Amino acid sequence: MTLEELWELFPIFLVPHNEAWKEWFREEKEHLEDLLPSGMIKGIHHIGSTCIPTIMAKSIVDILVVVNEGMADVKRVLLDCGYLLMSESPARVSLTIKGIRKRGFRKGCSTSICVCRTTSMNSISATISWNMRMSQKPTKN
Repeated sequence: MTLEELWELFPIFLVPHNEAWKEWFREEKEHLEDLLPSGMIKGIHHIGSTCIPTIMAKSIVDILVVVNEGMADVKRVLLDCGYLLMSESPARVSLTIKGIRKRGFRKGCSTSICVCRTTSMNSISATISWNMRMSQKPTKN
């Protein structure tokens, strides 16, 4: 999927910080912990603009899932659970889903998941770089 296709599907709107994003991350983290084998996960982190309370943000809860090994297995599990593949490289897999399942569809909020291996610090750099490219798209008010 190209960035232009992503922007068409998920247009970027900046909104004031929403305290609920922290809870939505916690719910999605618990869901991911239930889905994925525990020995595979090194960490699950809230990243991106929604984790910074002092700035405007796009209403997308960005989550970084760091795995020891088995990125292909993680990708398969998440795809089987309804996540959509946005992009992938040998170092990372990016997926998204509209809303969060625990309480059903959450209007106006998406979740973006980036999965990377602990052995590749370039994965984290690539994630930050990808987020920077996404933020360069003109926003709609």
